[in-house]
Amino acid sequence: MKEDQVNDRALDAGAQADSANISSALALALFLASFFVAWSLRATVFYFIDEGIQSSLSKSIYSNAIKFALWVIPALAYVAFVKKRGPLGYLRISTPFEAKKLLYSGLAIALYFAGVVAFERFSSGRTLAPLFASSAREWLLVLLGVAVSPVSEEILFRGLILRELGERTGFWRANLLTSILFVSIHWPHWLWATGFKTWMVIASATMFILSLFLGYLVRLSGSIWPSVAAHILNNFVASFLRV
Repeated sequence: MKEDQVNDRALDAGAQADSANISSALALALFLASFFVAWSLRATVFYFIDEGIQSSLSKSIYSNAIKFALWVIPALAYVAFVKKRGPLGYLRISTPFEAKKLLYSGLAIALYFAGVVAFERFSSGRTLAPLFASSAREWLLVLLGVAVSPVSEEILFRGLILRELGERTGFWRANLLTSILFVSIHWPHWLWATGFKTWMVIASATMFILSLFLGYLVRLSGSIWPSVAAHILNNFVASFLRV
């Protein structure tokens, strides 16, 4: 009798665990679907708002504010109310840095961008000569223009989505899926703005590789900040890579 009761309890516990897993997966799927619909609408039918803003500074402020509202706030709310965890810790925003991991992350970033610059030089003839010909003021203006958006993107994709998928599939598969999602979220605006162009395939491949690397940085460091730094550096370098 006691053995039967133990087995029944084990079955009940297993059933409850399965039910919790299903509910968690549905919650994540609903979150992702809602996000993709909301952002696709913002990047297409509501993009006329951006186009109507004449000042580049005002446009940048508006764009980054909307991205924060649609990417970061829902991520924080999901962790707080669905996962019932502290958002800053769960999203690896407040993770303490370890000197060794920080060093390894810095070396990985240096090697990655050395490879990017070398590849661009030999494949397309683009170099960083414009960077060295620019003034410190131009550097600062470009940096200010590219520094905000990556924070929102990393909090959502590498902070939340990568972690949520990783708990279900393991890191490498989760990194692959996260990178596919990261690339796909850029397509609605591209298609809306210009229709299909061959450059989109090349841009997607480049973005996919970058996303895999950013995910690896999170795994290596245990924090999203090295991936934020690498993402900002990528956008900064891309702004100066020219023939």
